[in-house]
Amino acid sequence: MKTEYLIIGGLGVAAVVYATMGKKNIDTVSIDPTIPSPTLPVKNGTTTQAPTLNTSITLKKGAVGNEVRRLQTLLGVAVDGDFGTITEAALYAKKGVKQITLAAFASTLNTNTAALALGNRVMSRGAAKVTVAATNAKKEFYDSGVSGGTFGYGVEVGKIVSMTASKNVYVVLANNANTFFHDVYLWVNAADVSKI
Repeated sequence: MKTEYLIIGGLGVAAVVYATMGKKNIDTVSIDPTIPSPTLPVKNGTTTQAPTLNTSITLKKGAVGNEVRRLQTLLGVAVDGDFGTITEAALYAKKGVKQITLAAFASTLNTNTAALALGNRVMSRGAAKVTVAATNAKKEFYDSGVSGGTFGYGVEVGKIVSMTASKNVYVVLANNANTFFHDVYLWVNAADVSKI
């Protein structure tokens, strides 16, 4: 019996020692009422709503904010909300421009990665006729008889002398160019022509 009392008594002393030594002082932190609390995202049911974006702001190098974050997400680059060199390079590679609005992003064609080289002679392709834009790209003599006209399937259009940054539109020196009076330059959609 004495052994049992000793064991029980020893356990009791150990419990008191543990309780006394196990207590820790907890520091209290005073909250400064002048520091604003962080704003939590607005919730609609269980889904967090995204911030409202201004889709008409021109985004270019130096821009910051949620609109830049959205653009970076669309471009697949690191999202930090700061339009820097990497974002600019990614935008130029994808869309052929160095500034854009979010509204224009979806409607701006991606860069033509299969663009033909300068100097290639091209012909119209596919079943449809090639419609030539009524624009004189080089500000040379304007020939309304050719600009805005069409070329039938397989007809030579001319030689590529320039193209837009996105490489979706070629500036073509018309096949009948170098006439006695003037050269005729045409804007042709890259998708409408193929290399001869």
